Amino acid sequence: AFIIDGDFAAINKNFSNAVAVRLASEAKDAFKNIYFDTAASPYLYDPRIYRVACEIVGEDKILFGSDFPLLTYERYLKEMRDSGIDNGAFQKIVYKNAKRLLGI
Repeated sequence: AFIIDGDFAAINKNFSNAVAVRLASEAKDAFKNIYFDTAASPYLYDPRIYRVACEIVGEDKILFGSDFPLLTYERYLKEMRDSGIDNGAFQKIVYKNAKRLLGI
């Protein structure tokens, strides 16, 4: 977790809590600064997780994370492309979300 412009932003370790965050509609405002990363996804989930996560938490809330050198970034990119997400979501996950979040 880190602070950006005085706002707390939490990075969740993986997608396992995504459903709970999305379904907790009464706490939506409390979760507005929670993001999920893709680290360990090839070990934990079917490649469809990228599409499902986009549907559950939204493509704007997912950040690219890797377990390099354990897993290569090429493996992540291939799984994301093969998952059925569109190119816009792919670009957001791979770099645009982090760029926006970090203000760069």
